[in-house]
Amino acid sequence: MYHTLAAIATVIANLPILLTVTLSQLLLFFDLCALLKDDIALIHPDHINTITTAPPLVPEVHLEWIATTVGLSNAQADALWTTFRETIWAWGRIDLRLRKILDSIEAFGWRKGICCGTNYRNNYSVSKPLLPQDPAFRVYYDQLKVPIEYYQVTDHHYVDAKLANMWTHMMAISTTAATSCAKLYEATFAHQVQTSATHYFTRPESAHFVAALPFSPKLTVDHVWTAFTIHALLRDAHAHHMPFIVPHDGEQAARFNTAMHQRNLRIIQFGQDAARHCCNVCMRIWDEVDPSTGIIIRSKCFSPP
Repeated sequence: MYHTLAAIATVIANLPILLTVTLSQLLLFFDLCALLKDDIALIHPDHINTITTAPPLVPEVHLEWIATTVGLSNAQADALWTTFRETIWAWGRIDLRLRKILDSIEAFGWRKGICCGTNYRNNYSVSKPLLPQDPAFRVYYDQLKVPIEYYQVTDHHYVDAKLANMWTHMMAISTTAATSCAKLYEATFAHQVQTSATHYFTRPESAHFVAALPFSPKLTVDHVWTAFTIHALLRDAHAHHMPFIVPHDGEQAARFNTAMHQRNLRIIQFGQDAARHCCNVCMRIWDEVDPSTGIIIRSKCFSPP
C-alpha cells in the first residue's frame, strides 16, 4: 500500500538504521526496485503471489547493485525493502510514470499554456498566436546566431545554402534561367555515373518505388526560385539587422510576396543615395510661368560637369 509522509516519518523514526537516508535516496531506491520488478519476481516459486503482493526477498546481486547505486549499505537497502516493499511493488516504473506525465501535459497542460507554444524547425520557428483567429508567422533564425546551411523550399525538399548562392551568381553574372539551373544540377550532380552510363542515349526513368513517393525527388524550377528568394531575403534582413518574418499559412508561391514587396519599396525609397541628392552645384531650379494659365511649373535641371 502507499504510505503517507507521516507514516513514512514514523516508520523511519523507529528504525535507527534509516535515519541517515535522504529523500532523494529513498525515491531513487523506489525507482530502481520498480525497474527490476520482473527480475525480483522471477526467482520466487510459483506458489508465491508476485502479481499483487511484493515478494519477501530481493536477489542478493540486485540488492548489492541497488545499494551501491543509491549510496546505501546492504543493511539499509534490505531494511528499506522490508519496510516499503508493498509501496514499491505498487510503484510504477519510471519510464511509465514519465509517459503519464507527458500524456497529462498533452491532455491538460497545453490548454493552460504550460508549454512555450513555439515550434522550432530547421530554418525558422513558429509561435502559437495569442488569439486563435490570429495568423501564425515564420521567424527565420538570425544568420549570426544560427547559420542556416540548408534552405527548406518545400515540406520535403531542402537546398544547400552554397548551392543557392551559386544559382544567385549564375543568374546575376551569366543571366542563367532558373530552368537551366535546375537542369544543370540534375545533369551534373543528381544522377549517378552508372545510371547515366546505362541510359546514355535515353532519358533516365525513376525507379518504381521513387515514382510512388508522395513527393518528387527531382529538382524543379520552383525549388530554384524559392531557394533564390529565401537566400536573397535572408541576406537583406541580415544586412539591415531585421528579423525575416513571413506567413506560416497559405500557399508557398505567395508566402514571400509581402517580404519582397517591402524590400523593393525600401530599395526604391532608400536604395539609391543619388536619387535623394540635391545641391546648388549639380542642380539648378527655376520657376517657369505658363503665360496662358498663370501656373508656375518648377523644373529641375542638372548642371553639366
